[in-house]
Amino acid sequence: MRVLHVHRPGPPGEAEALLLSLTAAQVSLGLEPGIAMPHAQELAGSLIRFTSVFAAAGIEVIGLPQAGELDPRPAVGLDEVCRRLRPDIVHTHGAVADLVAAAPAALRAVPVVSSLTAEDAASAADALVRAARALGSTRHGFIAACSADAAQLEERHGVPRERIALIPPAAPGHVSLATSPAVLRSDWGALPGDFLIGGFGPSHSARGLSVLLEAFAMLLSADAAEAPPRLVLLTTDPPPPALRKATDELGGRVRLTRLRDDPQDVARALDLVVVPSLAREPGLSCLAAMLAARPVVATKVGPPADLVAHGVTGLLTSAPGAAALSEALTACAQDRERAREMGRLGRLRAESYFTPERVARETLDAYRRVIRGESPSSA
Repeated sequence: MRVLHVHRPGPPGEAEALLLSLTAAQVSLGLEPGIAMPHAQELAGSLIRFTSVFAAAGIEVIGLPQAGELDPRPAVGLDEVCRRLRPDIVHTHGAVADLVAAAPAALRAVPVVSSLTAEDAASAADALVRAARALGSTRHGFIAACSADAAQLEERHGVPRERIALIPPAAPGHVSLATSPAVLRSDWGALPGDFLIGGFGPSHSARGLSVLLEAFAMLLSADAAEAPPRLVLLTTDPPPPALRKATDELGGRVRLTRLRDDPQDVARALDLVVVPSLAREPGLSCLAAMLAARPVVATKVGPPADLVAHGVTGLLTSAPGAAALSEALTACAQDRERAREMGRLGRLRAESYFTPERVARETLDAYRRVIRGESPSSA
């Protein structure tokens, strides 16, 4: 089966890592995936990096220059790609990809499966529904990464539940161990025996790191742990001055740094991983922590709400309250044996249920049903 993925690249991040994991697993199943990437000029450098990474896995990447969302050139280029490759199905990732693919897929009578991947799930769902109407409902299926996305498509946008396949994301399939956990802990100023908490995510406040910092300050003031814990904030973008100032005010107990290593390597250097996102995120940091056998504290937003088994592999809190988040941190810091056991069970859960092979098989099942004009959901 030939599969053409359509994805607009950004700075290398979780969405691209998940796409690489999926396409590599599809190759192992005997599929022939290719990727078309509509991209703005400023993202040409990112496209070159993606091309080399995917090429190493035997996956072709085709660039489609785009001056703006209304630029017709990517759609014209994608039509030519469909004519040349003759894909059995087009799999779109994100709102821009949906809009670019709608007309070429309809003209070439190629069925489409759309994954809801954008941060702004509401606007992405709007684009998906518009594309579905252009294609015809029997030729368009949806893949939701979590139950909240499926509910949004159904309740807010009127997509019938049987048109939606619920397929959670896959855990990363490799461990680089580029930097040893001991070296990372030393770099962050952790002392032997310290309980080290790590928070992952973009640094702007809408993604929750500032709320985590507030929760950590409450934990310190309560003096709830046998020894005051330390916190490292691992940002995926340059932190703003306000976050730096708030970090400095807590003294040497907090380290603010950019995430430059593999998330799974970083998680191994921590005792507790926190994903305090207040906006939808793909869940790769959460899965990396589970594979590293670390407990996870996460807000009930997006995929982490489905990935973490509350009270078993970690703790889930309601966003955006710092008090609830601090309570979860306190529970793990006070009962470190329980925290380690949740981490152990998290690894078993990740290795059993969230593998690239499982995602690729379930996605292939959805493809086959959409190609036959059936419901993409197996439920």
